[in-house]
Amino acid sequence: MNDIHIFIIDQGFKTDTVARANGFEYCVDAIHRQAKTLGISYELDVVNKNELPTKVSSKMVSVFMDNTMINNRYLLSAISINNLYPKFSLMSGEISTLFTSFPDDIFLTKVMDYFKCYKIGHIESNLICDISKEKQNLPPAYNITINSSVYNQYGGYSFIDTPRRSIIDNVEFVSNSAKLGNAIYFDGLSTKSILKSEDISIKLVCRYFYNLGYLAALRTKSEDEPQYERVWKQFVESPECLDHRIMGRLVFDNTIPEQYKKQYSESVAMIRCSYQCGMLEGLSGVTIL
Repeated sequence: MNDIHIFIIDQGFKTDTVARANGFEYCVDAIHRQAKTLGISYELDVVNKNELPTKVSSKMVSVFMDNTMINNRYLLSAISINNLYPKFSLMSGEISTLFTSFPDDIFLTKVMDYFKCYKIGHIESNLICDISKEKQNLPPAYNITINSSVYNQYGGYSFIDTPRRSIIDNVEFVSNSAKLGNAIYFDGLSTKSILKSEDISIKLVCRYFYNLGYLAALRTKSEDEPQYERVWKQFVESPECLDHRIMGRLVFDNTIPEQYKKQYSESVAMIRCSYQCGMLEGLSGVTIL
């Protein structure tokens, strides 16, 4: 039995992209180097999204997107946490982005700080925290490591199908997994997604916020609160989504120069509508347009 089986989800990322970050290394190179240094037995496969197996024989499973850089201590941290918490369900760290080129748009430069990112701000960098009871703080379903017993119990990992597209971030898999053991957040498990200016546009940001809305709906469906009450609160009482932690920051940003305010406000309106569309479709099961 191997210590860990790593799956890299193929998105067509070109590994010749120049990206450097202190303390991080491209995932494939880092895994080979770290495993050799630590004497860890492992298997690494690059797969398409529909090729993840339903069962593995290793102790742990890691799932990374193919544009990921991982912390230089990632495998050491994963092995250490497995020893400390042998019944852990999943583990992750901060997910940030590393842009090798930048968009020439004031709205997109503001969104860059939140786009495809995950961070729990109140946790100190050197602490190992169990967040299994903090549903709102659970990580995305990529750039994570999963206990193989949990992975096998759910028959592997699969993407979520929406009326628009499939989403890798399977929140149901993550939330259900967190009920089976410790869900660990630790800085040593942090990763970075390598992106270019072409990877962030108003269309792609709208798609991202649609996904966030749809995933928020799935979380809501698993709660005891009646769905009609949630729909009323989200779309009637609070139609601007100002309760959303990212949306509120974008709406109330007072640093936008006067000459860009019209364009900026239009962009905010578009992503707000995208978020609401995703949430309503997720709650109702009805395709709006």
